[in-house]
Amino acid sequence: MTSSETYTETEGTTSGSSPRGSVNRHPADRYARERPDDDLDQAIAGLVEQHTGRPCPPDHASAVRRQLLDGREVERPLPYVVKAIRDNPGRFMPPPPPTPPRAEPWMAVPPLGERDNGPVNARGRAAVDAARAAARARKLQQHEPDQPDGTDP
Repeated sequence: MTSSETYTETEGTTSGSSPRGSVNRHPADRYARERPDDDLDQAIAGLVEQHTGRPCPPDHASAVRRQLLDGREVERPLPYVVKAIRDNPGRFMPPPPPTPPRAEPWMAVPPLGERDNGPVNARGRAAVDAARAAARARKLQQHEPDQPDGTDP
């Protein structure tokens, strides 16, 4: 070590006037700290679901973890969280599941390719045939002469 560097026993690193900075932390340290929270969140999600009967999404589990542990010095967080959830599960209720859409009359109609349109088509064809027959009858009635011999009076 040079005279401008000092060794700290608590961190186990050297600090001083090095060109790279005083402390070099690897990004894996940050991920290592997050992993226990993920395990705790999974445990919370299971407990909340077990005691409330509702599915617990991951974001709700992390909100419960923050609600229970933020600002508290807890030596063993898992037993603390388990006891808190078991003692008062209603306090940690997850949001209700979304309500299914209301069944509207048009929702019961299958898509065009899947419909059985036989009865509908038969009624439509019968209505069209009846309308054509009525139109022909009116047209024939207009052109028929009034006298049986074919002369007009």
